[in-house]
Amino acid sequence: MSLVNVLREELELSQQLLECLQSENQALSSHDAEHLEKTTVQKQQLVNKLEQVEKQRHEAFLQQGLNLDADNMQAFLLKASASPEEIEIISLCSKVLELAEKCRLQNIQNGSIIEGGRQRVREALSILRGQLADDNIYENSGRHHSSFAARVIAKV
Repeated sequence: MSLVNVLREELELSQQLLECLQSENQALSSHDAEHLEKTTVQKQQLVNKLEQVEKQRHEAFLQQGLNLDADNMQAFLLKASASPEEIEIISLCSKVLELAEKCRLQNIQNGSIIEGGRQRVREALSILRGQLADDNIYENSGRHHSSFAARVIAKV
């Protein structure tokens, strides 16, 4: 497969991954476990495909005598006599990098939602067990925070 075709496939898969991550965000926000499970499976499949395409891209670059290190890529991108194919490669690489950054940011946002939910569950379990949460013992002012003990629902 040519480098241009590999980059086109990587671009398409990256767009699908971004859409999947956005769908995952909606499932997380709406607490839709069924939808979340579907998006998790789809996300893993897309990541696996992207890993395969990344290997193909690496091999395609090597076949054209290009190394993937930053200096060689910079030299390729700054090449004065860029052919139409090289211009397309540059454009596709730029779009892939842009989508990868969007995916990274969306994944961070989704992780924050998951972490927030995990924290709320941990706090609720602490209340039910009559325990203080480790990170909520002191207030910002440094005083002892005792409202957890007052909110105990049941003590075992």
